[in-house]
Amino acid sequence: MKILFFTPTYNNINTCNAVVRSIRNKYDNEILIFDDGSEPRFRLKEKLKNITIKRNFKNAGKGNVILQGFKYAKENDYSHIITIDSDMQHDPVYLKDFIDAPVKYDIVYGRRYFNKDMPYSRIISNWITSKIISYISKCKIYDSQCGFRRYNISFIENIDLIENGYQFESEILLKSKIDTNKITFINISTIYNKKSISFINKRLDTLKFINLIYRNLLIRNVK
Repeated sequence: MKILFFTPTYNNINTCNAVVRSIRNKYDNEILIFDDGSEPRFRLKEKLKNITIKRNFKNAGKGNVILQGFKYAKENDYSHIITIDSDMQHDPVYLKDFIDAPVKYDIVYGRRYFNKDMPYSRIISNWITSKIISYISKCKIYDSQCGFRRYNISFIENIDLIENGYQFESEILLKSKIDTNKITFINISTIYNKKSISFINKRLDTLKFINLIYRNLLIRNVK
């Protein structure tokens, strides 16, 4: 496998720098940082090798930047991409587990446990979407919204993805023809703290998740 590490960032300069330093201390893989219109613009606090920084000059949404990450990976002949959020909600210590997961898996996703460490609104929305996606796909999905993942680029490029926001990770699962032998999960820590700044709009993004599922159910029924 030729793996690209990818971290999207938006107004998380300090935590993104910490995540990148933590990754670089153990791995030499190229790290693609995509700044989604941060103000001030993202900059590395120290010189690190094999780092690429791309940016949107206006905020376009998490889904938008991940799609650009996929495009960059394909253009630079990467077979896989590992996405890790920049807000310190994903501990880079688990990167080894994602790297070591058998190559047969097209999607390897992080599984957090829905406990008191996770905001109640996130527990509800994640539990609902995970249950519905599991039902639709007939494949047990434990954490549909976790952004800590490893993707097979050749698998992803055949999926029509349109979501720009935080619904993107759920959309991939909904639109994938999930083969239970091609998807697996890695147990990871549930981390929410004062350093982890979330830009999710609780009501609006919950409605968007519901709309995503509704639209995909309609498409499946029409077919």
